[in-house]
Amino acid sequence: MGSVNKVIIVGNIDQDIDFKTLPSGSSVANFSVATSDTWKDQAGIQQEVTDWHKIVVWGKLAEIINQYGGKGRQVYIEGKQKTRKYKDANGQDRYTTEVVVDFDGQVQLLGSSQKDSAGQSSGYQQNAPQQQGYQQNAPQQQQQQQGGYQPQPQGGYPQNTQKQNYNYRR
Repeated sequence: MGSVNKVIIVGNIDQDIDFKTLPSGSSVANFSVATSDTWKDQAGIQQEVTDWHKIVVWGKLAEIINQYGGKGRQVYIEGKQKTRKYKDANGQDRYTTEVVVDFDGQVQLLGSSQKDSAGQSSGYQQNAPQQQGYQQNAPQQQQQQQGGYQPQPQGGYPQNTQKQNYNYRR
């Protein structure tokens, strides 16, 4: 049996986006997304824990997130978890775990920000023909949708071409 490496995160961008265009011409955006869980403990006191996720977005999606994303913007991220090794300033081996959004990932900007004056959420994805938003391997087009995220079919094959809107709120 094969394996699946898929991460879905809905949270807020918690820092300015570090955007670069590499000498090869590829674009890459690095940023963190914060997600929070809240609950009431046995004493009835509200508790909250926040996790920060390192995100790396490649290609046209990196350009789009750099243009329309920003600190505080709510975002839907769909990518793969990757751990990579690097050497720090002292030559020591270090490891970091990131969610990588590349050719088969997806980014949807939720809510509105100062950079997105239309006030609508924008969905972008790299490679899924019948889905809404930006498609890496098709003519460039951008569609905007009000609220929520768009659920994706499993297996990568078109299922139902009619879109359903779901609002996701914490």
